[in-house]
Amino acid sequence: MKVEIHRNPGRTASWRTRPGQWDPPLLGSGPQLPLSPHLHCSSARILLSHLLGALPRPSITAEPGPVVPWGQPVTIVCQGPAGAETFHLQYKENTHKYKDESNTIQIGPHQTAARFPIAAVSEDTARCNRCFYYQRGIWSEPSEALELVLTDEDVSALPSGKLRAGST
Repeated sequence: MKVEIHRNPGRTASWRTRPGQWDPPLLGSGPQLPLSPHLHCSSARILLSHLLGALPRPSITAEPGPVVPWGQPVTIVCQGPAGAETFHLQYKENTHKYKDESNTIQIGPHQTAARFPIAAVSEDTARCNRCFYYQRGIWSEPSEALELVLTDEDVSALPSGKLRAGST
């Protein structure tokens, strides 16, 4: 099946897909995410012209929070509307590193979520996290950026989870 999506009059983006197949962005024949290798955490630097579809942005959060001691676990939660089929997490700027999660969780009648556990936070997963979801044959816009902040101290011992001066 060939899918064509018109971004702007006179400009067309297309990809090929086989029913039921999900392949990584830019690496296979499945639905391709509209990612650029230049997708950065700074909202001003997102290349919106590369985004396909008109679905609303998903939300993205971190559990237990975005400030995480080095090597500790964290779960990134992406939420979108009911009916989202697959969520995609891009977890490093300037690359196509990603995770896909098709085991979505229905949250009430109007929301769907996917959980992306990270066993040990490192520089590779702490930079820029964004998520997308796939619904009705198109990918959503990206979520806002979620940056995990690494620290080498136990943030639970500090008031309000704030870092001491000089901590990273």
